[in-house]
Parts: sequence; C-alpha cells; structure tokens
Amino acid sequence: MMYYAATGLITIFLFSAIKSGGCSKGDQHPVYRKCLRYCIKENCSMQVDVDKFEASRAWYLNALQWHCKDECGYDCMWIAVEYYDHNKMPCPQFHGKWPFQRIFGIQELASVVFSICHAALHLYFWWQFRLKVPSAAPMYSTWQIYSMISMNAWIWSTVFHTRDLIWTERMDYFGATSLVLASLLTHCIRVLGWYGGILHSKITCLCIVVMTTLFSAHVYYLSFVKFDYGYNMKVNVAVGAINTIWIVLWSIKNMSHQPYVWKAMVTVIGTSLLLLLELGDFAPIGWIFDAHSIWHGATIPLVVFWYSYIIDDCLYMYECMMKFKKTV
Repeated sequence: MMYYAATGLITIFLFSAIKSGGCSKGDQHPVYRKCLRYCIKENCSMQVDVDKFEASRAWYLNALQWHCKDECGYDCMWIAVEYYDHNKMPCPQFHGKWPFQRIFGIQELASVVFSICHAALHLYFWWQFRLKVPSAAPMYSTWQIYSMISMNAWIWSTVFHTRDLIWTERMDYFGATSLVLASLLTHCIRVLGWYGGILHSKITCLCIVVMTTLFSAHVYYLSFVKFDYGYNMKVNVAVGAINTIWIVLWSIKNMSHQPYVWKAMVTVIGTSLLLLLELGDFAPIGWIFDAHSIWHGATIPLVVFWYSYIIDDCLYMYECMMKFKKTV
C-alpha cells in the first residue's frame, strides 16, 4: 500500500504545516520547568540517587530506557497538564509531542497496537500470496520482497511509538521512506518490465538501481549531514504523490480488461483521503488516541484491498504468460 501518499491541496498544506520537534509551549511553562529542576535535583543529581530512583520502578520502565531524567519529564508534564486543566486553558504540546498516557512503559499505545495490526496483516497476506500465486508468476519475488519491506517498516513504527528515542525515530522514518520507494519501484516494474525481454529487464534493473541509490542518499543525508524533518516529509510526499497519480491513471486506462484494478485505486485514493486525519492537530482523546494513531487504524482495511489487487494482478499476468507460451 502507498503510505504517506498525498496530492494537491494536501501536499501544499503538509509543506506549510511542518514543525520543529524542539521546544513547545508546554515544556517552556514555568510550572513544568520548576518541577523538572526540582525533580532532577532530588532524584538524578547523584549516582546513588539515580540508582535508588530506578530501583524503585517496574522492570519494564528500565527495559524501555525510561531513565531518571525521562521520568522527571514525564511526571512534570502531567503536573503541568493538570495546571492547564485547572485554569481552563487548552493543553499544549511538550517537546513537540502531545501528552500521552503511558501504559506499561509504552508511550503511544494506540499507534503501537495499530502498527502491530498492519505488520500482522502484511505477514498474513504474504502467506496467502504464497498459497494462491504460482511461484512462476511474473513479479512473484518482487511482491515477496515488498511484503518484507512493509513488515519491516511497521515493526519499526511499533518500536518508535513504544519508545521515542533518537535511533528509534530514525529507524521509523527510514522504514517509512523504504516503503514509499518500494511502492513506486513495484509499480515501475509492473508497468515497464514484468513481461520480460532484454529491454524490459534493463528497465527493471535501472529502476532498482535508481530507487536504491535514492534511498541510500536519503538515509546518508539524514544520518550524517542533517536530520531535517521538513526535507524528509517533502521527499515522502513527493514520491507518494507521483505514485498515487500514476496508479490512478494506469488503473483507469486498464480497467476495461483488468476490472480488478479498482482495488488499487481504492487503496491509494483512500490512503490520500484518510491522510486528512493527519491534519487534525488535537490533544489525544483519553490521552491515547491522537490524529496520527487514528490514521494508522483507519488505513488497516486498505491493506486487504491492496493484497487482493496484488494477488489478482499476479494471477492475471501468469495467465497472460501461459497463453503467450502456448502461441510460440
């Protein structure tokens, strides 16, 4: 499925809505800052205090690297939230993120659960694909690899939303970009190179080299030059928009003799429309469900449509290939 796809107004709006993940109104408030200074001084200023502080907590908090200063930040955040609520003031963000109720050390439970659902669905349909599609079918290996990339991306999404650290954030971002580029790559191969021949094989190899080079350059820039949130968003949205438009136009063109392609259109258009949920910037409902997690959940059914299209398309290509072999 083409995640992070968007076109037209959505793309423009996202470009204008990019924010820095640094300081926010909440973590700059005197109540939060005073609480944080006191907590760190009392609990994190000496090694003996830190050891005592961490020994008093549940094992899973230490396992998820909720260290002393992190705990102080979390506790003081809720003290500040109570202050805002008591004074009838809207809840702000803290360090670029909304407050989430931590459960068993998990930062964003809803996003974690929905990410696991996505990964599980990709695993299930990967197996269904292997059962229903002959291994000799065109693009059989290509879609197998695509499923692996998808599962990897959603696993890192699960890890990141469980615990937001520098390295988990980057792996989540890299996973998302790999999935976006893989979606474009598979469609390039589908349109240009699935039916073989020297020319089309060369085109397929060229597509793979180009996509791999783009992904490597993207990861290198973010890892060793500058981790730029705005740049990362622009790359994902641009590639997603290209892929969405291409799939829709290709589906319209081929719908007369490949009626199943409506499933591909539903997937990419549905993903783009549901992206509007991401534009809703509001405090989490029940401190659990924010706009991003709702988008994760809303796109789960689209995975079913996408794999149904993939299976039908591979069977169609296999049938065309067998008919061609009978004529030569």
